[in-house]
Amino acid sequence: DIDDVIAGMDHTKDAADTLGINYLQYNEGTGGLYMQFRNSPSKQYFIFDELIGIYADDYTPPKSKIRINATEGMAIANEVSFKVPSATITDVSSGDALTYSVSVKDPNGSDVVLSDGFFTPTVIGEYTITYSVSGTGYEGESKSITVNSKNAVVLSDFSAATEIISMGRAAWTKELVTENVMSSDGVALHTNGDKSGYSFIRVSAKVNGVALTWEEFSKFEQVQIYVYSTYSTIINMHCLLGQYSLKAGVNIITFEQEDIAQAYQETLDIVGNCQYGTDGSFYLQFRATPAGSNETLIFDNFIGIYPDDYQPPQYAISVNCPENMAIAKDVSFKIPGYTAVSIDEQPLDCVATVKDPEGNEVTVNNGSFTPTMLGDYVITYTITTEGFVGGSKTFTVTCENR
Repeated sequence: DIDDVIAGMDHTKDAADTLGINYLQYNEGTGGLYMQFRNSPSKQYFIFDELIGIYADDYTPPKSKIRINATEGMAIANEVSFKVPSATITDVSSGDALTYSVSVKDPNGSDVVLSDGFFTPTVIGEYTITYSVSGTGYEGESKSITVNSKNAVVLSDFSAATEIISMGRAAWTKELVTENVMSSDGVALHTNGDKSGYSFIRVSAKVNGVALTWEEFSKFEQVQIYVYSTYSTIINMHCLLGQYSLKAGVNIITFEQEDIAQAYQETLDIVGNCQYGTDGSFYLQFRATPAGSNETLIFDNFIGIYPDDYQPPQYAISVNCPENMAIAKDVSFKIPGYTAVSIDEQPLDCVATVKDPEGNEVTVNNGSFTPTMLGDYVITYTITTEGFVGGSKTFTVTCENR
């Protein structure tokens, strides 16, 4: 309580407005107590001493300190394998690292099987992860967090460092890492102190390696991305939708549906943005300024969250050609190739059909057709693989007088 803090301080005047405390905040990431002050009159000073915490008489403080690399209630994708967040557990007195065990319960309170530190949520709702300290003298000491299984899809699995594009004046280097991540791996951006200034950080939204269109991306009611910071001070990441203050440790950056709709743009903006790109993909782009040298930002767990009652498609189709490309009238045109995969990354077969600008079926011979009138031709790729029959994607090419 701010009044209690003021009353407990030794200051040269007993007027609270001289001290001018704006707020009091505890930062778990750095373990610091922050007090923000307004400017005090000249020749005034304050003496800070002996900050102590007082327990209730019947409370026995734990002998261990448990810090989990996750945030309470964070969302995870249902039916997608999830790596249990790591934890740092130390002895309060010595600071020595301690061993621990992990257990998980599903929303119904049933035990969940862990395999090599992973589990797959099969029920939408809250999963409880408990970290129990091992060893004599630490009996009963544990800490739990909940993660919320959602109707969601992974937008980047960070299987390669190239999944993040960084550009600008800041000297970032990229590396694939497995520590301080929420999935099996993530992409770390390191600063080396040779340069300063901001840089753009861009993360593409893809499912099974296939870029999402705006229509597909707009189905999400929320998207979120995990960012782990090693900075001891708070740094800022900017985008047109707001400014995000990253504290030391785990951060979850979240965009709501209205943010996603606002972000729909056809062209690249010079400042940081979350937008739909001219290459047919949606991506998050931030402008970040390193606050020091030899520090790291780790990106991971980029997911899109659907409404609970929405059934996302179980496949993805991408066309190996830009939308609305021009073709020549009365010249045979080979239908562009495609990539079609199921949600578990199994290849799927498609058949391509074509309609002319008037909506009539066009004859396709050996994968090619000849446009005979000017205007837009619509190519439809329809899945023929059993279990996915009827899934499709349309694509437009424009016939011009060339």
